[in-house]
Parts: sequence; C-alpha cells; structure tokens
Amino acid sequence: MLAEDKPCQPETQAEPPRLIRCDKCDFRCADQKELTKHSKYHSDKYKYPCDMCDARFTTVHVLHRHMRTHTGEKPYQCQQCDARFTQPGPLKTHMRAHSGEKSYQCTQCDARFTRYDNLQTHMRTHTGEKPHQCTQCDASFSQSSALQRHMRTHTGEKPWLCTQCSARFTQASDLKIHMRTHTGEKPYQCKQCDARFTHVNSLHKHMRTHTGEKPYHCEQCDAKFAQSSTLNRHIKRHHSQQ
Repeated sequence: MLAEDKPCQPETQAEPPRLIRCDKCDFRCADQKELTKHSKYHSDKYKYPCDMCDARFTTVHVLHRHMRTHTGEKPYQCQQCDARFTQPGPLKTHMRAHSGEKSYQCTQCDARFTRYDNLQTHMRTHTGEKPHQCTQCDASFSQSSALQRHMRTHTGEKPWLCTQCSARFTQASDLKIHMRTHTGEKPYQCKQCDARFTHVNSLHKHMRTHTGEKPYHCEQCDAKFAQSSTLNRHIKRHHSQQ
C-alpha cells in the first residue's frame, strides 16, 4: 500500500494539566504548592477577606492597609514636600532625603545610604555580583536600570526626545548633555584657567594641557599623546604603510 493510502492517524494532543481542587471552595490549580498557599486562607487566622480581590488577612489593620492598593489612598504625607505614601514605612525612608540621615553603612568602605536596597546594590561593587543578565548577549549588570539601558542597544529604542530638535537618545543623561548645545550651559570649569565645558570628559581632556599628561601610547614607537584622536592621526601618518 502506498504511503498516501495509509489510514489517517489521529494527532496526539498533549493532555491538559490535571487540576487539583480545593476541598473548601471552587479554587483549582495544577500545582500542589499553589494549593497549599491558597489553603491557608481558609484557616481561622485569615478571617478578614478583601472585597476587591481574593486576598485574606489575619487582622483588620492589615486589611485596611491592603485596601489602599485598590483605592489609591495615600494618607501619609511628607511635611517637607508634596510626596504622599500608603504606609508609614516608605514615608520614614523618604524623610531621610530631607534630613540627610544615612542609616545604612557599607562594611567594606565609608559609603552610607538612606535606603537598605541602595546599600545592597552598592555592595555589588565589592563582591562583583552582577545578577541582571541580558537575554540577547552575555552582558550582565549589578543594577536593573543598567540592564534596561543596555537593552536599548539591542532594540534601538531611544525614548528621550529633545524638545528643541528631532534628536533622540537612549539615556536621559545623554539628553541632558545634548540640551547644553541649545542652552549654551557649560557647567564644568577648569580650575587652572577660565575655560568651561559642556561635558566632564572635555574638561578632563583640557586638563592635560595643564598637567602635561599623555596617556595614549603608540605601540609602533615611543610617541605619546594627550588625546586618542591625535594618536590615531599619528598612526595613519607614520605607521599605516608598515
């Protein structure tokens, strides 16, 4: 019998996951851990249910605090500015921005921070930990914000738009520097003369005219230069035919 004459075979379909049902309500799930987590809400401890979602709580106080996630209420207001918060803890943390209090100190150096999570991020500069991994390449970062900026090199996204021209940028800091071309602002001043610059890197280059520092070395000869562009011109002029 030819291949096309073979009787049709029914397609094998993957069986749907077997759902586990809660014995106290209609809740169903495929994971025993999820069911165990759900079951605690039936205990006598969790007797205060939320009217807006399935969450339950052990005390009416915690329920009231949770309800603010639905209502948007922020009863805790900063006395120094207009910031408002749903809980007193974040307000206390925010107040350190006004008082300058930095309760969290690094055990490896003298750095201090107003927030514990900022200390945790800082500690990665000592440990070298980079938990935020790019899914497109091997790059990894110590901060999630750095990963977000890096991802734009893959996506081409440039969310920061100049309001004076059509220029767009991947980072807010690049836009800030660009805006100085419109405003004429030059915040970086040389301490040796009256020269001012829009970018700190330009100031660093300029300072070499005072210090005589020449960090760029030619690998073909003993020539040294204060700027990389001068080194490149030197190589093209004297060593490009070698």
